[in-house]
Amino acid sequence: MRRAVWLTMLLAVSAIGIGLAVWHSGRETGRRQQIEAALAARDTAQARDLLLARAQDDSADAETQFLLARAERRLNNFPAANQHLAGARELGYGAQQVEGEELLLLAQSGHLDRAEPHLARLLEEAHGDLPEICEAYVVGYFRHLKFDAAQRLLDRWQQEYPDDPQPHLLRASMWAHLEQWSKAEQAAREALQRAPEHETARFGLAGALYRQNRYHEAATEYEWCLEADPQRYEARSGLADCLFNLGENDRARALFEQVLANDPEHFGAKLGMGQLALSDGRPDEALNWLTPAARTRPFDLGARYHLALALKATGREEEAGKHFDYVRAAQAQLDRYAVLSDVVAREPGNLAARHELGVIVLRYFDPAKGLGWLESVLERDPQHQSTHRVLAEYFERREERERAAYHRRMCADAESQGNGSSVH
Repeated sequence: MRRAVWLTMLLAVSAIGIGLAVWHSGRETGRRQQIEAALAARDTAQARDLLLARAQDDSADAETQFLLARAERRLNNFPAANQHLAGARELGYGAQQVEGEELLLLAQSGHLDRAEPHLARLLEEAHGDLPEICEAYVVGYFRHLKFDAAQRLLDRWQQEYPDDPQPHLLRASMWAHLEQWSKAEQAAREALQRAPEHETARFGLAGALYRQNRYHEAATEYEWCLEADPQRYEARSGLADCLFNLGENDRARALFEQVLANDPEHFGAKLGMGQLALSDGRPDEALNWLTPAARTRPFDLGARYHLALALKATGREEEAGKHFDYVRAAQAQLDRYAVLSDVVAREPGNLAARHELGVIVLRYFDPAKGLGWLESVLERDPQHQSTHRVLAEYFERREERERAAYHRRMCADAESQGNGSSVH
């Protein structure tokens, strides 16, 4: 009898063990499927969260560490990606896969000098990883404003994966950077043809339409974005901008106030509230919004122009004049900017156009972008005398003496060598 009891208990414990194993196996299968689905859908943040949960259960799983490295790379979290990749290597994950992911990490973080020599081999051995390879290198090329090289990869990606919206989305981002808004619109629409529910593509389309002054159409797209994600405050601000331009001031004000309640320092909402106050004949109130907005982004023509209007309306003519002068000088460069942007897109090796574009952007629109354009000239011609001269003057104004001295030395070296790349 006692033996029968023990046998019954043993069978019961075994059944529990088997049940737990089956349950764990089923849970793991379900989680794996969720991870694969999230990665395929490019919901990388969700994939990372699922992988982190999986790593808590088994931190010694090499595949989990490898996929975490990929997810963090996609999210531009490069130190975390390196850490997980090192973990995958230590746990014995495939050496070839780890090496390939290391190269993608180098490419995406902008270290093209080390990653680019391996691109042809990676593409040849790509198999199903071609989109990962193309995207990492395209983002790296974008960092260096090498749009010609990026477009070649985007063309191949589109040809081999015609239903993938991602290359079109990246192309839209490129045209937006070049402020070629009709092309950005077309690329965003191509992405949406393949993925109609793609929120980022829809938001990009809204921005491209807004920049073409197509406010009704842009408002429709921003409203779609807000229905999909009510917490997307950039879409809320964008919709408010559209409504203001359509004369719906009360609705615009309510939306701007909602944005500011979430983020009191939001530039677009502060600018919008300043414009509304001016529109309503309250220049003193407008100054309270526009002064900090223009201080945050002194290169923004809208902020400077409306601040000038508010200053003039409050009798501060001399201060207003300085801002009006800046806006006039910048607007005089807009047509030239558009021409140069088109030239650089067609002729990426035209260093004269690239240099002039960089100077205009640096001086009148966005210093960070202007520096990027000028640095892209030096990548192609490290002895480009005029570019070193402009950068030396820029860093001297900012009292960054070491950087200014470096560019002065390089400018002098180029002059002594009779470098023919000087542009005046």
